[in-house]
Parts: sequence; structure tokens; C-alpha cells
Amino acid sequence: MILLLNIFLIIQILSAQADLNTFEESLQSGEPFSITAGIMSTRREEGDYYLYLSEGVKIIHGDAVITGDSGFADQNSGRIEVIGNVRIVERQTVITSKIARYWKFDRIAEAIGSAHLVNGNQEIFAHHLSYFRNDRISSAYINVIMRDKENNTELKGDTGIYFLQEDYGIIYGSPELYSIKTDDTLVVSGDTMENFADSGYYVVTDQVEVNRGEMTATGGKMFYYPHLEIIELFEDHPKVETSTSQLWGDSIVVWLKNENVDQLESWNNAGGNLIDSNSVNYISGDRIYLSFDNGKPQFLEVNGNVVGQYLVQSPSTEDNNEQEQTGTELQNTEENEDESETDQEP
Repeated sequence: MILLLNIFLIIQILSAQADLNTFEESLQSGEPFSITAGIMSTRREEGDYYLYLSEGVKIIHGDAVITGDSGFADQNSGRIEVIGNVRIVERQTVITSKIARYWKFDRIAEAIGSAHLVNGNQEIFAHHLSYFRNDRISSAYINVIMRDKENNTELKGDTGIYFLQEDYGIIYGSPELYSIKTDDTLVVSGDTMENFADSGYYVVTDQVEVNRGEMTATGGKMFYYPHLEIIELFEDHPKVETSTSQLWGDSIVVWLKNENVDQLESWNNAGGNLIDSNSVNYISGDRIYLSFDNGKPQFLEVNGNVVGQYLVQSPSTEDNNEQEQTGTELQNTEENEDESETDQEP
């Protein structure tokens, strides 16, 4: 009789331990919710009911799964903390970090410490990352990097917001854009940067500065199309400079190719300088188009209210020979410039 009673008690204890390892409930939203751990213990502290979890934790809430090494859950507030090797998975979105906090009633997750989010071709790195499941929005803080794997570009800054459903990101706090499609990296700085990943372009606003090899460009607003390698500059008197040319106007389009500037086009109040070792060709008009060959100006076209001023300086003296042209249209090539220099040698 005593032996049977002991066996019965052992079975009850084992059954109770098995029940504690999995906690399940149905929330008001109707979504299933469960917590599973290798070891699970309960404790009541100041009126709150806690579950302490260790030896592997798995939380399932609807189609989201959170795993980690250990943690605890406050059943009154719905707050759960998972520590060590944290992984949060919901559909194609994967978040990893050192620590995670999850509020089951609000459906909000926080990833802290080396946080990393992957959603399709988009990645976010940050110290602290929040994920709002209801809206499919993630906000990131401290040393933020938004990486577009398809376009080989990165946005870096202090704070970022990524809208997963729209595939759209925005970054603030001394942001910089890096395009690493070629060996010669494109670097862009400004006050605010937006990534319209679904449409394949970026927008940079306020105090824009672009650097690529020998090219420097400035303006108030920039559109960048990585697939086409095209930059559009607007506002605040945009300007583009290379070692052999300067161009400005109300708007400028830059075509990049093989790590160099391939073409430039300026519209409205357009002006520019073509520079070589012993001459400067100043031009202005309604529109200026300039193409390059291996970084050197190759073809020039100016339309509307054209003014041209060609200044040649002798290598041996400081005397200058100046010519001025006006009209409605000007076309010139590097060969024509060479002929002009030969015919009118100072």
C-alpha cells in the first residue's frame, strides 16, 4: 500500500513539472500564445506573478516566434524578457540581438545589443531596435546602418525608421549614404535620407554633399538612382566640380560610368568652366550639356542665351588672350578647342 502511494506521488510530481515547462493561454485577440522552457519556475513578487525561464526559451505569439537562452515573464503586465542568443522571426522578417523585451498585449518587441533585422533585401544594424508588429514598422537607435543588398548601398546615422510593408526607410542624425557598386565608393552626406527601396531610388535633403573620385557636388536636394548610376541635384544653387570642369545651375543631372563622371547636364541659369593647364573656357546659357572621355571634357553643347568666354594663358608669360562669344546655341568638342588654341596662339 505504501509502495503504491509513493508511485502515485512520483507520477503527480512528474506531471506537474511537465505542465510547468509549457505555459499556454488564449489572448483577447484570439491568437494562440505559449511559453516553453527547459526549466520554468513561478514566483509572486509584490503582487505580480512571474515565470522564470532557463535552459532554452521559446515564445510563440500568432505567427511570431521568439527564442533565446533564458528569461522571465510578468504575467500581469504581459512583459517578457529573453536573454542570450535572441532570435525573433515573423514571416520573412528575422531579428537577432543579445537581449529582447516583448509586450504581448501591445505586440511590440525590442532588441537590445548588436541588434540586426533582415527583411528581404533590406538589413538594419543598430544598438537598439524596436519592432511594432501591428504596423510592421521598425525604429532603430545608436550607430544605425540601413543596408540595401540589392543596390549595394548603406545609409548610416543616429536614428532610423523602416516601414517593412512599404519597403521604405528614413534616417536622421548626421546621415551618410555609401554606394559600393564599384571600387570607387560614392559618399553622400545631408540632413535627412530616404530609401524608396521598392522603387529603387534615394532622396537626400538639406546641405547635400556628394563625393565620388575626383567629383564633388553640392545642393539642397538630391535624387540618386543606383541602378542607372544617375544623380539629380536641386535647390540651393547646385554645383558639380571635377578636376577639369565646374558646372552650376538651378538643377543638374550627373551620369556616372566606370567610376568617372560620364555626362553632366545643367538647366536654367546654367554656367560652367572648362579648365586645362593653360586655358579656361567660361560658358553660360539656359542649358549646358557636357560629356566626358576618361574624365576629360569631350563634347559641349549650350542652348539659349549663350555667352562664352575663352581665356588662354601662355605657359611662359602671365599675359592672357580673351575671347567672348554670344548667341543662342554653342557646340564644341575637345578637337575644336585644340584648333582654336592653334589659330590664336598668344
